Amino acid sequence: MKPHRPAGEAAASDTRLARRYRSLLLAIALPLFALIAILALMQYRQQREAHLRVLAETTASGTVALENLAKATADYVADLRSYMETELGRPNPGTAGRLQAYYGPRTTRHGVDGYNLDGLPSELRDRTGQIWGDAAGHDSGAVRDLLRIGEDFFSRANTVHRLEPFLRWSYFMSAGREIVYTFPWLPSREVLDGTGFPGQRAMMQAWYENTIYRLALPAGNPENRPYWSPAYLGEGESGALISYAAPLTVYGELRGIVGTALNLPTLTDVLRQPAGSKARMWLIDRNGVLLADTSGMPEKVLMTLRMRLPAGVTAEDVERALESGGSPTEADGHQLIARPVGHTPWTLVTLASEAEIRALLLPRFLPYLIISAALAGAFLTALLALRREFIQPALALVQYIQRISRSETEAEPAVPRLWQPWVELVTRTFSGHREAARRQRESETLKAAVVDHALAAIITTDGDGVIIEYNPAAETIFGVDRENALGRPVSDIIIPERNREAHRQGMARLRAGGAPRIIGHRMELRALRGDGSEFPVEMVLSRSDVGGKVFYTAFLMDISDKAAREEELARQRERLRQGEKLSAMGMLLAGVAHELNNPLAILIGRAGLLESKCHDDSLRGDVEKIQTAAKRCGNIVRTFLGMARQRPMEKRPVQINDLVSGALDMLGYSLRNHGIKTVTALDPQLPEILADGDQIGQIVLNLLVNAQQALAGCGDNRQIRVGSGRDEEAGLLWLRIVDTGPGVPPDAAPRVFDPFFTTKPEGAGTGMGLSFSRSVAREHGGDLVLEAGGAGASFLLTLPLQTRGDADTAAEPETPPSQQGHDARILVVDDEKEILDLVREILGSAGYPIAAAESGAEALALLAGERFDAVISDLRMPGLDGPALRREVALHHPELEQRFIFLTGDTLSSNAAHYLAETGCPYLEKPFAPAELLGQLKQVLDR
Repeated sequence: MKPHRPAGEAAASDTRLARRYRSLLLAIALPLFALIAILALMQYRQQREAHLRVLAETTASGTVALENLAKATADYVADLRSYMETELGRPNPGTAGRLQAYYGPRTTRHGVDGYNLDGLPSELRDRTGQIWGDAAGHDSGAVRDLLRIGEDFFSRANTVHRLEPFLRWSYFMSAGREIVYTFPWLPSREVLDGTGFPGQRAMMQAWYENTIYRLALPAGNPENRPYWSPAYLGEGESGALISYAAPLTVYGELRGIVGTALNLPTLTDVLRQPAGSKARMWLIDRNGVLLADTSGMPEKVLMTLRMRLPAGVTAEDVERALESGGSPTEADGHQLIARPVGHTPWTLVTLASEAEIRALLLPRFLPYLIISAALAGAFLTALLALRREFIQPALALVQYIQRISRSETEAEPAVPRLWQPWVELVTRTFSGHREAARRQRESETLKAAVVDHALAAIITTDGDGVIIEYNPAAETIFGVDRENALGRPVSDIIIPERNREAHRQGMARLRAGGAPRIIGHRMELRALRGDGSEFPVEMVLSRSDVGGKVFYTAFLMDISDKAAREEELARQRERLRQGEKLSAMGMLLAGVAHELNNPLAILIGRAGLLESKCHDDSLRGDVEKIQTAAKRCGNIVRTFLGMARQRPMEKRPVQINDLVSGALDMLGYSLRNHGIKTVTALDPQLPEILADGDQIGQIVLNLLVNAQQALAGCGDNRQIRVGSGRDEEAGLLWLRIVDTGPGVPPDAAPRVFDPFFTTKPEGAGTGMGLSFSRSVAREHGGDLVLEAGGAGASFLLTLPLQTRGDADTAAEPETPPSQQGHDARILVVDDEKEILDLVREILGSAGYPIAAAESGAEALALLAGERFDAVISDLRMPGLDGPALRREVALHHPELEQRFIFLTGDTLSSNAAHYLAETGCPYLEKPFAPAELLGQLKQVLDR
């Protein structure tokens, strides 16, 4: 018989059994409840994502609606702009329209304050706007034209305003500040009362100082583009408005603006949301000012988005949402969606709080609660049946698990056949666990091998910064062996002394619970080697929590070579910056030279006329000296302009000696100021060669400037020798420039023509001059070399002797006699009176009958009443310039289109050069001699 257990022991055993059984039941039931919870959570997330998609689609549709509204507004303003530019570009006949009869003065006790349409009949007011005018010039032809144009302007505005109720105002403001249109019509007293200005003139002045008009000025809008204004408060009861306006330009001149204003509440009405949605939508401009708010816009107050955003959501969150391309972005318990509105500087923002989303979605999950309650009841019902069939085997299985966890040799218990697979599963599980532990130990050994053989230095410290791991790469990089590193603070090993205190403070902050700032970020910093030297490293720091302890691991790479390369790149960028600065200075000098063209043209022309009138030899000699000096100035100006022009290489017959003389003239003052003497030995029999004179002149100038800079630090013997000649056997022309400076160091001579290489001090050169000069010489079929031997530096330029043939030689035009009669009648047009008088006197002394005009408009008036055989015109004039005058002449006097001669000092301008090259019109560059003008005119008349 089995021994009988006492009743108390049996009860205690039953209690333990029941307790274990309940634990087992919970172990089975809880995963099922967890599964239901996971399914509910997944469904919630799907519903939430669907709701967010609806918000994104609503935002997108709102964006489309706003874009359509903006497009309609832009099309309307474009139509007004086209009409006004066409009308303003017509000649001014000064014709008055019907509105002239109602355009009357506004009188105050101080006198006439301006003109308006207060006297407009009531039957015309609903389709006509108000016109505001200045008292000055109220009856001029220009004002009458603007009154006539206003009739059609108001007709167009009336049609569109009836179709588009979102428009509040349409307006036109003339650039001359004499006329302003506003539609619809309001009496002046009502507008003035709404604005608070004392009078009409003060109100108009304020309109022209307003941002809407200033945005059209060329200084801030050089491309004359239409624009949206910032939001503003309109006059009177207009409320908050925003304007879309466009500048009006006629022949490149600003003539005014046209535009229309929209009520901001209209923009709010455009935005629609799905039923039941509690999300808010805002429309903001580029400055963050609210243009629309679906929760309601305050009246007569402009607010920014920052004032409406809930606590915790910032403007930076809105920018981040805008970058996500219309996808929802989380921001402090809210979902943000932002999209730009096309054709505008606006952004549409949608915001919904997570709390609102949860309140909307949670009622949908009541069925999951019912299912959970039913499952709980089923499990309680099964309690008795499970106790009988499963409790005892389960306890036996638990005891077996406890035993086998301590010893792998434990025998399996005797259990019913139903539980035998579980016992086998436990046996296999523990066997697999022990095998996994063995593999983990092997993996740890492998990881240690990887760390030991890594190329990067790997240093691990505990939470106090004491080194506990230090791989061989760290020994190599920092020069400290592992034994000396382990157990020491990392700051004493690799951190420079000046940074150690900051490191200690950072470690203390982390131990106190502060947020990590550098963990996970790639950083470049200075590190310390064992010999005390510093070097740059790249570091990534990671943090690990193991067993409740904190460890930090740093991965470091020596980037000394990378830092050296970056320093070299920085030096090269500095050289490029110096080159750009020198290029800008060259263009500035070219601009100054260009401004000298007009006075030089007057000086040379007047000297030529004076010479023809002088019969006294002594006076003639003085005039010749004036001419010589003026022509020398002209040559210097041409040289400057030739250097500043940027164009493809163009070979023409040039005389190398003339290029040398021009360069020496240009540098003459600088050379004399530095005490440098120039000695020339130029072969006077050198033929002309085919070359680009500007580029070859640049080579000569570069070599002379280099010689001047080399002599700057020398003693008294400062001399530059320039010689030229030719080698008939080699078919070359040569030019040698030698200075008495220190010469080129032998180690630098092989690199002197390399780009960016220079022997000059920092900031004194770009290292591109000699490289450019050699490349130009070789493009011409020659070469530029540094000659060895001798004192100073000697550069030899060689160019092929490609002289022009007799067939290419064009005879110089024969200078017409100073006094001879002509039947041809000439029209001269120039806005500068001195040039106009000069040309008139030159032509008059040659016997040509002439007429003069100081503007393009005056020239057209002369052409309408007289016959002319040729036109000599300045290329650039205010108002109607030379090209525009030629186009008008081609329409009304086509026989004169090919008899135009342009006078210009503006060939440096790409627009002028392109026009002259495209049309093939003959032209003279200022300054010019009388003989050049008369010769050019004779060629045109001979056509």
